[in-house]
Amino acid sequence: NLVNGEAKVYLDPIFLQCIEPDTELTPWQVWVQCYGENEVHVVEVGEDYFKVKERNAGTSNNKVVWRLEATRKNYAGIRLMEVVK
Repeated sequence: NLVNGEAKVYLDPIFLQCIEPDTELTPWQVWVQCYGENEVHVVEVGEDYFKVKERNAGTSNNKVVWRLEATRKNYAGIRLMEVVK
């Protein structure tokens, strides 16, 4: 939930062991949405968290839902593996 228009979401350590870090080669993609009419956006991404802030200097305490996509560990730079028969 937002607290005065902001929230910091910490990612589960087990999940972090399964994904590549947020880098130029393996960027994380984070989608956030706020319940109600408020709009939110990601303002910061750290090694184990991301920070969300309400637009227009909002100060609500509304619920935020999010989704994060990342590259699977040890799959950086691999798009489709060639299968040889």
